Amino acid sequence: MARQIPPIDVQRWVNSPPLTPDALHGRVVLVDIWEYTCINWIRTAPYVKAWHRDYTDLGLTVVGVHAPEFEFGRHAENIDRAIRDHGLTYPIALDNNFTFWRALGNDAWPAKYLFDADGRFVDRWVGEGDYERVESEIRRLLGDQGAGHAAAAGQPRGVGVRHDGGAQLRRHHAGDLPRRRPGGAGLVQRGR
Repeated sequence: MARQIPPIDVQRWVNSPPLTPDALHGRVVLVDIWEYTCINWIRTAPYVKAWHRDYTDLGLTVVGVHAPEFEFGRHAENIDRAIRDHGLTYPIALDNNFTFWRALGNDAWPAKYLFDADGRFVDRWVGEGDYERVESEIRRLLGDQGAGHAAAAGQPRGVGVRHDGGAQLRRHHAGDLPRRRPGGAGLVQRGR
């Protein structure tokens, strides 16, 4: 697992010139590893878009990293259409060779990595859920600027989310990262 933001060595950038760890220094960075056909990512996208919308001016940079699961996911026209269809306006890095994926030590879609303003790794989340915790960490890292700016405790405006209460996603800390197959998620049962 990367302890610092590694070089973002990718094939192409959308919505941004190429970003480097040096260019991101001084900003809190949320890296969102995604694949445009992944239903789990599709369900997380409204939250990531809301955090981009609500916290960019306060010091957050969201970097979406598309890593294709299938061959058609490597085709520029398909990615460009997906970015447009999903309304993604934050910087997108296209990692067709999984170079940045490997530099992070990633092993699943979707995954979120949070780095502080000095580029140090803070936390990682895999799969869906734990949105309030992600947003709480973003606000904590943004300090006073982010503290009073929560939309609604992690709930993006205009987004309905189904909660069944039966399971929750487990948040992963450095050193506590079991290996999974891509797309897998760790579940912790509550009250059973």
